[in-house]
Amino acid sequence: MTQRNDTMTVGELYQLVNDGSIKSDIDVQREIVYDDAKQRLVIDSLVHDVPLPAFYFWESTPGNLETLDGKQRINAITRFMQNDLEYD
Repeated sequence: MTQRNDTMTVGELYQLVNDGSIKSDIDVQREIVYDDAKQRLVIDSLVHDVPLPAFYFWESTPGNLETLDGKQRINAITRFMQNDLEYD
């Protein structure tokens, strides 16, 4: 098994999710359980430079990643970037 330790910006993560290269809604992932308050805490961590836990992906096909860990955080970031989650 090959292990990569890539770093990406929030913008890069969002772009990969938005263009379908990262999928987080796969069978092994639970449904969204973070409510708006918890999702705002994810954004607050980013705003205050608090590192988020690692995201774990599986490269299902070349260039396509499936999320093994991080769906809740990805959802919070995506909602915020799409102006669907308010943060003061």
